[in-house]
Amino acid sequence: MDGLYPIIQDAFSKGVYTEVKEAVLRFYAADENFERKMILLGTYHTKTGAYQNALELYEKNLNIDNITEGLCIAYAEVLELCGKVPEAERKYYDALEINPNSATAFKKYFDIVKRRNVKEYESKLEKLSEISGNWRAKMMRAMVFFKKGDKESGNFFLINALKESGYNSEVMYITSSIYILNELYDEFKQYVLAYYNPEKA
Repeated sequence: MDGLYPIIQDAFSKGVYTEVKEAVLRFYAADENFERKMILLGTYHTKTGAYQNALELYEKNLNIDNITEGLCIAYAEVLELCGKVPEAERKYYDALEINPNSATAFKKYFDIVKRRNVKEYESKLEKLSEISGNWRAKMMRAMVFFKKGDKESGNFFLINALKESGYNSEVMYITSSIYILNELYDEFKQYVLAYYNPEKA
């Protein structure tokens, strides 16, 4: 059964959905990996326009004991496509509670909040950035400060995001870009170049 998964994934990446219906259903029936099979069948329903089937699949099968970041995001995406934005927002937030640094959940959650109200966006971003380990929120908050011209506050949050992320490549890249765009060459040398390891890139 594991050999079927990459074939289905390849078909999905090429936009081929209806042609692999039988393979998807066989895989769903036999796979023991709950998250993988749920996301696969949910994606199939979503991409073939059967949003209601995808919603029912998630509603019937997901509960507090088996929910994961990936399942929250998949469910939220379908909710959003169905125009159920408040429910989608809650599911994206659920994903952030599981993994506060989830790139997809973070972006989609804050896109919804920002469309509704910029002040609310900044307030929620502030709350999340105060939690230790939430480096993505700190990085985004730094960007807000830099856009407003507050380089000192922005730099404070960038440095913390770098430290909390273990100097991961995404944060290093964004920090580099911000420092160069703002002509903060000393900070670039001190906080990026000092920790840059080309073998990790």
